[in-house]
Amino acid sequence: MKATHMNIIINESTLKNVIYHLLTEKLGVPDNTLETALSIYKELVRQMYSPAGYNEQEKEYNLTINGDFTLGKKTFNYIPFTVKITEHPSVEKMDRLRMATVKSGVFSDAKLHIIPQDTNRPKFFLEIIAPENWAHRDIVKYLLENSNDLVTTLGHELTHFYNDANAPHNSATELANYGASQKVRFNLKPIDKFFYYSYFIHNIESTAHVSEFATDMQFNKISKSNFLKFLNNHKMFKTLKEIQSFSIKEMKEELHNYIPRIDEIYADIENAPHFDNDEDKINGILRLAYVNLANSKGESLYKMIATSFFEQLTGNFSTEQKHNFFISICNIFLDFNLILKCFLKQKRKISTSLQLK
Repeated sequence: MKATHMNIIINESTLKNVIYHLLTEKLGVPDNTLETALSIYKELVRQMYSPAGYNEQEKEYNLTINGDFTLGKKTFNYIPFTVKITEHPSVEKMDRLRMATVKSGVFSDAKLHIIPQDTNRPKFFLEIIAPENWAHRDIVKYLLENSNDLVTTLGHELTHFYNDANAPHNSATELANYGASQKVRFNLKPIDKFFYYSYFIHNIESTAHVSEFATDMQFNKISKSNFLKFLNNHKMFKTLKEIQSFSIKEMKEELHNYIPRIDEIYADIENAPHFDNDEDKINGILRLAYVNLANSKGESLYKMIATSFFEQLTGNFSTEQKHNFFISICNIFLDFNLILKCFLKQKRKISTSLQLK
């Protein structure tokens, strides 16, 4: 494998200007995002004081958030909202594991893309990690103490919903790329960091990040005089700064510190290849990590396009067109060098404020 060096340069002054214009609804942040997120949050807190719909076996609260909500051009008057508690013995206090919008779509055999379904209103899923001896009052305490985080994350997820609801169709390939980059980890920090960066700057995620930033800024009533300070200290901008300094060359150099762990991974693989030096081991583990990522993409793609019971049962597609589509996309997923090209392409899509070299 040939070593590849990649530098990513962010023009800070331009980026700040672009993000500021995002706040004035010029680049896709839906109108009323903060107002809607705040209304949902307040109603969630109100209901959790005396919640109904608790499933003891699943440790889930299945709620219906009522209200008159407006998001861009969409209006809705209730939102299904699930709060799941996941216990862990090493946790001392509650924290958010994840929040997500529950999406659904149908694959069109004729058009070979995903048609979004159930776009009349968002459906939310909030998972909270908690100590084993948690009590219901701890949830209310957590919600009240983390209002900023929850409201801004709701703004992020509302943007995902809004983008899906207004899209006539979605690319199954892009959804598979996005989903795999989001969930696949390899237990080697330098590689996992690269996978996370790929997820962070994916075009599906980028608009939601700036919407989250806009919601956060409005929630905290940041003035123009404090804008640049707020931006420089914000987690979104800090992550972009980390990506700015990222390079494949440095990632490979960092992996030299993980040779004992890499040896353990190879030891668990039957008929693992023999390597003469650490550089070859690192090249091999990068390829292995990408094959894992490619396999996850292929599995996600298959689940999306296997629309009939027969296809799901046998693993065979009902038409040659679907079969050829699946094989051609999987061959793209297995192109080891393509992840670097996609990374650069995704960065260009963030905005004209990012300059890649």
